[in-house]
This record gives sequence, C-alpha cells and structure tokens, in this order.
Amino acid sequence: MSNNIESSQQQKQPKPRSEKPAWGCSSGILSVLTSLATVVACYFTVATALVVGRPETLYLVVPFAPTPPPQIVEVTVPVQVIQEAEVTREITREVTREVTKLFEILITPSPFPPSPTPRPTSTIEPALLMHDDFSQGLSPSWRVVDGNAIVVNNMLTVDQQTWLVVGEPGWTDYVIEFDNVRHTSNSLVAVRIQDLDNMIVFVWGYSNSWWEVVTNGVWKEVPNTRSGFIGGPPRSFKITVEGDKFTASIGDRRLSSFFNSSYFQGYVGIRLASETLIDNVRITAINK
Repeated sequence: MSNNIESSQQQKQPKPRSEKPAWGCSSGILSVLTSLATVVACYFTVATALVVGRPETLYLVVPFAPTPPPQIVEVTVPVQVIQEAEVTREITREVTREVTKLFEILITPSPFPPSPTPRPTSTIEPALLMHDDFSQGLSPSWRVVDGNAIVVNNMLTVDQQTWLVVGEPGWTDYVIEFDNVRHTSNSLVAVRIQDLDNMIVFVWGYSNSWWEVVTNGVWKEVPNTRSGFIGGPPRSFKITVEGDKFTASIGDRRLSSFFNSSYFQGYVGIRLASETLIDNVRITAINK
C-alpha cells in the first residue's frame, strides 16, 4: 500500500523545466553589434594604411544579416591623391588584400585644377630700316655726299670714288647686308658716322679686309682685324653693329670682330671705288 502511495506521489510531482539563458532573446542584437565592431576595426585597419592627405570619401558596403538589405556607410578619410589612376589602384590593392570580404571601396578624388593656358610667345621680327635693290633706280633714302652714283642693270656702280650716306643720327644697333658683284679697288662700309671725320669703317679689297677707327680725320687700323684672303666677287657681306661689338662676315664665315666704345650711334655710309658693283643693300635694326 505504501508503495502505491509513493508511486502516485511520484506520478503527480511535476517535471523540472529545462532552463534557458536569461539573455537568449537578445542574441540577434549581439550579432549585429559584433558585426559593427568588426566593421569599425576594419575601418581603422584601412585608415592606417592610407596616406595622410586631402580628405576623400570611402564607401563601405556592410553585409549584415541575409534578410535586411546591405547598409552603406559613408566615411571621410584622408587620402593623398598624386595621380588618380595610380592611387586608386594602390588603395584598392591594399584594401583587397586585407579586408576583401568585408566591404567594397569607391574613391572619388577631387579633380585636379586645370593647367594654366600658356601664353603665346610673340616672335619679334627685325625692323627693316632700309632696303634698296636698285630696281627703281637709286632710292631717295641715299644722299650722295661726294662723287657720282649710277644705277646700271638694277645694280649700283660709280665712275669715280663716291660716298653715299643713309639713315638717321639716332641709329644704334643694326645689320648691313649687300652683294658685291664686281670689285676693282678698296671700298668700305662706314658705321656709327658722326661725320666723315669721325666714324668706324670696314674696308674690303680683292684679297683682304680690316677695320679702322676714324677720329678727327685720323684713320687708325684696328689691330688683329685683317682677315687674309677673302676671295673675289660675287660675295655677300654682312656687317653687324651691336653695342660696342663690330663684326664682319661673308655669308656664314666670320672675317673679323672687335670691340670699341668710341661711337654708339650714327649714320651708315658706303664708299665705292670706280666701277665697283653692289646690289641688294639691306639694313635691319637689332631688336632688344
């Protein structure tokens, strides 16, 4: 009988309930917080890998649970963009190696400022002071100081030693070019003429050339300016007067050069020996 009572009491005693953790209902929240902590840790890993510089925008796509859509987090981090393509490639490679499975990156660097438009460079053409090819006779720019100037077959010649002067007293630096078609005796080109007693002179003959400085009617040859044999005509002379430097050339061949500070401005003159022929006289200013 007692056994039956104990047996019935055991049957009536309720079964103990299985205990569950008190925080079981918050496991989803904890999962989300864990994901966010992982993302923040990854962000600091990426931020330390980037070079400090101009702020740029980094977009992180964070996959949380499968049900809610991916969340997009916008974070501004300092990025030094030197070359857009190169930096984008480098940062992508760095992040891909470390946190490929956590987020994707979109870098939108600020555009570089436009390069300044270069200013056009102007080419200064030499100013033509005088040109005479004698096709219309002797130009009125010439002044025959002594002798007799004759134009024959569009070339200038003389029947006796003749002085011609052209230009202005204020002419300073210039280049004189002319063709010597025929030569008989010593002729010359005078530069920086104050008057015929004060000037600097280039003398040319059939086989030689040299410079002389004329002061108060006294002619003095400049040492070491004799060129030696220069060959017969036809030939093209070029006389350059710039500052205190005087140079004579035939074509590209320099005959002589020297420095003198006696005169810094003046007329241009030509003295021709009888039956000498010249053509295409051209004088241009040297622009500075």
